[in-house]
Amino acid sequence: MNLFKYHGSGLIAGAIVLGPIVWLCLYLAARMVAGGADSDASGTASALPQFGFYAGLFSALVIWGYGFVVFFRNSAADKTKEQSLQVERDPLSALIDRKTFLTRLDDAVAVAELADSQLAVLAIDLSRFKSVNDVWGHAAGDAVLRESVFRIRALVGSDTMVGRMSGDEFAVMIDNEVNPRSLKHLAQRIIEELSEPFEINDTAVSLGASVGVALYPVNADTGETLFRGADLALNKAKADGAQMHRFFDTEMEKHLSRRSALERDLRLALERDEFVVFYQPQMDLKSGTICGYEALIRWERPGEGLVPPMDFIPVAEETGLINQLGEWILRKACQDGANWIGSGIIAVNFSAEQFRFPGVDEMIREVLEETGLDPQRLEIEITESLFLNHSPEIMATLRRIKALGVRIAMDDFGTGYSSLSYLTRFPFDKIKIDRSFVRQLSDDPQIAAIISSIVSLGRSLSVDITAEGVETNEQVVLLQAAGCSIVQGFLFGAPQRANIATPVDKSPPEENRPPEEDCPPGETGALDDDGEDRVEGNDGDDGDDGSVTDGTVDGEIDDDMKKAVA
Repeated sequence: MNLFKYHGSGLIAGAIVLGPIVWLCLYLAARMVAGGADSDASGTASALPQFGFYAGLFSALVIWGYGFVVFFRNSAADKTKEQSLQVERDPLSALIDRKTFLTRLDDAVAVAELADSQLAVLAIDLSRFKSVNDVWGHAAGDAVLRESVFRIRALVGSDTMVGRMSGDEFAVMIDNEVNPRSLKHLAQRIIEELSEPFEINDTAVSLGASVGVALYPVNADTGETLFRGADLALNKAKADGAQMHRFFDTEMEKHLSRRSALERDLRLALERDEFVVFYQPQMDLKSGTICGYEALIRWERPGEGLVPPMDFIPVAEETGLINQLGEWILRKACQDGANWIGSGIIAVNFSAEQFRFPGVDEMIREVLEETGLDPQRLEIEITESLFLNHSPEIMATLRRIKALGVRIAMDDFGTGYSSLSYLTRFPFDKIKIDRSFVRQLSDDPQIAAIISSIVSLGRSLSVDITAEGVETNEQVVLLQAAGCSIVQGFLFGAPQRANIATPVDKSPPEENRPPEEDCPPGETGALDDDGEDRVEGNDGDDGDDGSVTDGTVDGEIDDDMKKAVA
């Protein structure tokens, strides 16, 4: 007779119809209770080793016909399950964690395959959540997360599987109404709900959200690939703008494949020394000579030629390779600067991501000692994105760098919302007027007034002023009239390799200056549409790239440029 039966839930039921066995169980349980044991008789297994498991009396005996039914529970299994439930749930949101979500998603895919049914996963990301932690503190951030979960739950229902995948990212599995129309409606509703203001310290704060959607079996055949598809779609949604949702498609998979190959080759490129540094001159209009250079990185990828920095700098930042890459370009620029005759500035862009690594100031000090470059000739260019989290550690690091004798420049000045406030918080040595102002200089008289005000501000703060993206002689005349005497742009020279760049304190050769008629505004024939390689993305965007280079719009080098820098 089969006395005991294991069930998947851990409940073990045994039907006992023989009186003596029943009374033996009662006798043993009574002895344990009398001895102070737990009332569920957790120690019964030691008294009944023949049962083969650790069991206790779960409930009273129920009279059933001429015999009895006795229910036993595997207490150890219950405790293990309770512990696992604590582990698998995120304590803040009470949602299952990433590992558990993916495990259960795999199970759901297996069931859907047998039932020939469909599933969908929605990956959800809160926009601007980091700013909540930075400005209002982590307690406020925790409250926003809990409220976000409440809003998502209200839309999808309490029975729908929802998981917290990372700090501000959630995932939802849908196993009913799996069709593009209903999923699109749900994604839009989630975005709308999460875009409603959150109440933080009596202040209404709007965040927003992005959503990516993937379907089984249309887009994936496993739980892992289904979630990856939703995550790729989410990345596409975030790249396309705020409050967007996107469905996974095969082009995203191709993009992922290309990106993986790029990341792999980028790691190898550091080992194979495939990077080169180009230098763009900075002109002193008063003397007519070159007074410094900005170092711009290029990747000579085998089989592809020069890869624009906008294609690989973001990957380097995401993977942490930016630290190694940044140190490499700094060392190379300092070596070249030390070998040139003259005393001009060598400017190197630093990414905001580099300052997330400890010891940036120490790395700069070591490079200066190794290369022998005078610290006063090195200029570190940073954008205001570095200051967005108001980190005292970053301010302390910048002050230690400045204490080395190194100059600090505020790049892309005027594109952010708080540039002026940063000038009062840190003693910059230079302000670089963003190219977007220079580009409009000929068409908008108010721009000239703004530039004149910036120059006056610089003089009052004893800060040098440089205008970027100068393309025409007309811009030069207007900049001089506004009081700006240091300029940089394709009009005065394309970025070149160190071995052919004109030494500091010399006038650039005429052959390095393309005729103005060949460089109409917006069509410079340079590395980008303003003659400088920016990684920052769009003019005035958050620029959280800070880049090791100076970025491009398209980054392509035309045939004339290739000849110029060969």
